[in-house]
Amino acid sequence: MTTELGVWLQAQPSENRLHLLRHLPSYFAKGGKVGRLVAWLTDFGFLEEKLEAVGIAALIDDYDLALPLVSGEEHQTLKLIQGALRLSAHVLQKDKTQLIYQLWGRLLNPEKMRWYSYEYFWQKIPKLGRLLPQYQTGINTGINVEQLLRQAQEQLSRPWFRPLLPCLDSPHGALICTLTGHRSVISAIAITPDGQKAVSSSWDKTLKIWDISTGQEIKTLSGHTKLVTSVVITSNGKQVISSSRDKTLRIWDISNGQELNTLACPGGSIMTMAITPDGKYIISGSEQGNLIIWEVATGKKVGLFSGYLGAIEAISITPDGKYVVFGSDEGELMILDWKQQKVKTLYVYLGIKAITTTLDSQYVFLSTSLDNSLKIYEIASGKQIYNISGHNGEIQSLSKTLDGKYIVSGYQDNTIKLWEVRTKKEISTFFGHGGVVTALAITPDLKYVVSGSEDTTIKIWQLNTVQKSYTIARHNSSVREVSITKNGRQVLSRSEDGILKLWEINTGKKIRTYVESSKKIDTSSTIIFNNKWLIPSLDDSGSIEVFDVTNYNRFYILSGHTDKVNSLKTIPISQQLISGSNDTTLKLWDLNTGKEIHTFSGHSKAVIVVEISSDEKLVISGSEDNTLKLWNLATGAMLANFTADAPITCCAIAPNGRSVVAGDSSGRVHFLSLEGV
Repeated sequence: MTTELGVWLQAQPSENRLHLLRHLPSYFAKGGKVGRLVAWLTDFGFLEEKLEAVGIAALIDDYDLALPLVSGEEHQTLKLIQGALRLSAHVLQKDKTQLIYQLWGRLLNPEKMRWYSYEYFWQKIPKLGRLLPQYQTGINTGINVEQLLRQAQEQLSRPWFRPLLPCLDSPHGALICTLTGHRSVISAIAITPDGQKAVSSSWDKTLKIWDISTGQEIKTLSGHTKLVTSVVITSNGKQVISSSRDKTLRIWDISNGQELNTLACPGGSIMTMAITPDGKYIISGSEQGNLIIWEVATGKKVGLFSGYLGAIEAISITPDGKYVVFGSDEGELMILDWKQQKVKTLYVYLGIKAITTTLDSQYVFLSTSLDNSLKIYEIASGKQIYNISGHNGEIQSLSKTLDGKYIVSGYQDNTIKLWEVRTKKEISTFFGHGGVVTALAITPDLKYVVSGSEDTTIKIWQLNTVQKSYTIARHNSSVREVSITKNGRQVLSRSEDGILKLWEINTGKKIRTYVESSKKIDTSSTIIFNNKWLIPSLDDSGSIEVFDVTNYNRFYILSGHTDKVNSLKTIPISQQLISGSNDTTLKLWDLNTGKEIHTFSGHSKAVIVVEISSDEKLVISGSEDNTLKLWNLATGAMLANFTADAPITCCAIAPNGRSVVAGDSSGRVHFLSLEGV
């Protein structure tokens, strides 16, 4: 089913429909038919048809046609919808059926939407109840955003996870878009001097060039044979320089992606590098503790400093170009006057992870492992003058604004923080990555922060944070466990940092916070059922051993998974077991015979958690591919699919079989209603 506009578009001949979808919004804008243009852009049927036929990028562009022509509430509405689509682009490029989930998860405003759900008594009668009049679920609504969500819900005939509360990044917040394409950890990010492009390096051995304004990938640079560790851009913005574990530096033409030169490093894998402010020299640090200076124009090695303890993990050059500040994983902090060839060595005693210097070239900010602190040293004297402690995890990356007033730091707890240099105060925190934040860069105009993560994504954020109209239920670190109370009204969530929170399911309101005495989370999947002790192997064999609890004799081994098993759930009535594995599958087993009954395939990454509905008819699985999937236990058919902004780490189903709560690695708690089943 779809809207009237959607039905009309579907009825057009395919060539005409494609032409209408591609060009009619432009005709409306040029012809002054603003009302019709706005009506199309707030119609779910049009959004579905345009997305399916033309793609998400063209759909987002349509809103740029209308925004200059409208004002007030209409402008705000279109801006919100466009922002939600831009935030969802990386999901919709892979799965267009996620449109309704993405719009609901990002645009839902509980203050403006009031749900009611009533039933006549006969609706509870099987079969007969479906033939008699039904109460319809509805919304009290006023503006087009809510009307759009209502349209989407009314047209959906298949089962789905309806968000009860906003649970995905909102267009009200700082995040603008997420860039996907790399297949492994993002190691570094550099931005061109004009602020138009970003270049990322990755452990997948490639570099990618991105358009910051659209979030579109422009080009992939391939040539390195091992993981790429860092990337810089020359001051004229014409060349990209990358370093790699393959012991080379490579110089690329940013306009056409061609490799211009390869510089072989004799001192082992290159861990990091920096470029001088004038763009004439590269300074690289190796795994063997060697610092090498290269001339960009000729590719010649013009300096070598060696004999330092441990791998050189971080390098920063002062804005005046006089000093090179670098640190090793053994805790040495070196300040090098590279033209005078004088080195001052300080011992921090803790592994140095990231370094940046202030605009006046007087101070260096650095992060260290173990104590999770941000330290400030005076370059001239080598003295530590400040220590900012109390962070929730190691600082993995640092970057400063061009004016030197602010520093951003990326953390092991998946967050990003903005600091004011003068006051040493934290200004704001950005949540959203599903893994450690490993790379940061700031555009020259100070508008955007670009971040990269172990979750393989790149995110673009507004530096001046926007006031949010509502708050997403979240922890400050990855959520590891959720449990719903027997009355189905509250949920208890537990995060990696040892914090427990009690929530109301219907409102998402936090009732209470608890702090555990130990921060260690028990992630064991071992369970006991009917005198059977079920133990998944700790290695990657994928086996599940079944023992007799009374005498510890082994009954049998469940073999079928090809990688580590992460989650087990028993099904008491049918005497069955469901398992989720790193091999991306779920398997259903007969516990009486030890035989595999069925394999559920559909996830693209490891299955982390499985749950069974109280009537034992449905299975829900959560995965590192960011999805929560609903399955028919008897047939193995996938019924519904919800895509979050980060890997799903845990989930629970209420006794009523409808309320579903899931936690993810970014710290969010998702409150969902299972509908249409």
